[in-house]
Amino acid sequence: MPKIDLGFRITTFQRLRLVSVDTPEIRGSERPEGLKVKEYVKELIEGKDLSIETFKIGKFGRYVAEVYLDNGEGLSEHLLAKNMAKKLSYS
Repeated sequence: MPKIDLGFRITTFQRLRLVSVDTPEIRGSERPEGLKVKEYVKELIEGKDLSIETFKIGKFGRYVAEVYLDNGEGLSEHLLAKNMAKKLSYS
């Protein structure tokens, strides 16, 4: 679970769901691809300063959020560009 530093020596651990994208699940038939994406993201963000913009708490209690990499790029768009996620369309 990601550790989030809120400043003022306050930290929290939260589960997040990336906004507007669907990534492969790490359970079931998508498991191999899901684990590949999970490992890629872990290597991409580990030890880096990130910015997180939250939008709401989803139905499973996770924050729906955008994670911004240290270069300012959104993780959702990054994964879309790498074909590691699919764009969600809300209808």
